[in-house]
Amino acid sequence: MIFPVEIWQIIFQYCDAVTLTRLRRVCHMWNGVIEEVLTNSDAWYRMCKKGIPKYLWSAILEKLRPKLYHNNIEQLRMDSCMWVQMYRSWIKWRQFTKRDASIDRINLSPELQPMEQITCVATLENILGVGSIEGYIRFYDISSSEKKPIFIADQAECVCDLHLFTNAECDIIAVSSSIHKKVRFWDVGSKKRLVQMYSGSLISTSCGYCYTVANNSLLAEWRIQRSCYECDVDDFVALLADENKVTLLTEKGYRIKVEANHAIEIGARKFVQPPNTSVRRYYLFKPEIAVCITGIGTLGISAGHKPWKIYNIFSLLHGVPTAILFYLELFIIGIDSGEVHVFHVGDANYLEELDFNSIDSKSLVLGDNAIIALDITYYQNEQYLIAASETAVHITKIC
Repeated sequence: MIFPVEIWQIIFQYCDAVTLTRLRRVCHMWNGVIEEVLTNSDAWYRMCKKGIPKYLWSAILEKLRPKLYHNNIEQLRMDSCMWVQMYRSWIKWRQFTKRDASIDRINLSPELQPMEQITCVATLENILGVGSIEGYIRFYDISSSEKKPIFIADQAECVCDLHLFTNAECDIIAVSSSIHKKVRFWDVGSKKRLVQMYSGSLISTSCGYCYTVANNSLLAEWRIQRSCYECDVDDFVALLADENKVTLLTEKGYRIKVEANHAIEIGARKFVQPPNTSVRRYYLFKPEIAVCITGIGTLGISAGHKPWKIYNIFSLLHGVPTAILFYLELFIIGIDSGEVHVFHVGDANYLEELDFNSIDSKSLVLGDNAIIALDITYYQNEQYLIAASETAVHITKIC
């Protein structure tokens, strides 16, 4: 007996979105009914709520929908297109170590001046920014088959840090910091430098917010009125923004929480004894993960506010870590031999018991030069891992 369409609509509302997607193949009639159910219900929102930890939603949407303000994201629960993209992206990243990957390469050697080297990279949608030791920032359209810069900005001195974000008008803005702590803003679309320029070293951006640290001051601007907070310490080594919330890490081991609304307000301050060795570089990642590369090439991890755990992974990777990225459930390590190792570590709570020898991993051989920067981006439903050496940028698409 064949039910009328109205009955099938009621039945399908009790199925989850993944099951409905599979059932669409049964027949033409089911495909049409299910398409209407998925479009006019919150099935994909419920799938994301069930399958993706909520604290990771902003990490996905910052890259997937950078022009979207995420504070009231649940008000968009009927936006089936957004939630299905989010869920599929989540699954794809989780399965990265088991998927095929195609690698493209932007060779900057012909464009670089003698002795010029890449120092940092940043991506947003199809735009890739590449900073150099000579002060140039080259912007590329990674969707274009012609790998030539679409815009070259001149910082006038070595570029140490670079981020891309969207402002209130949804223009893509680049913010860069130089070796002498000069911060500049660039409008990538109109190919011009903006008026804003001030001192600062650490930079972090999130959902239209831009934060910079100069000495003992934190400056926030763009989607909120510019605000400045002065702290009683000045040894900041890492900065992480999550919309209007900021985490600051100091060299002495303090983690300071700050919230920026119409003014900057200090929150909790916690202390974790820093690693008992010199540190080459610190990183902060969501959610509450601090990572460092020590002076002797070991790897330090402190999840939440737990003590640092040091890993000597030289024998496993046959190289020294030179760049780190933690994204969702992936721990990504670039090493000095030109390889990138991707580990699926699961939930961040497992980091304190991490055993690199027993977890799923994928190795990407990208060249002979050390990997100095890592990033990820989304464009037209495709996901990319970006890895830069001193003379080239490798763009890995997850297949």
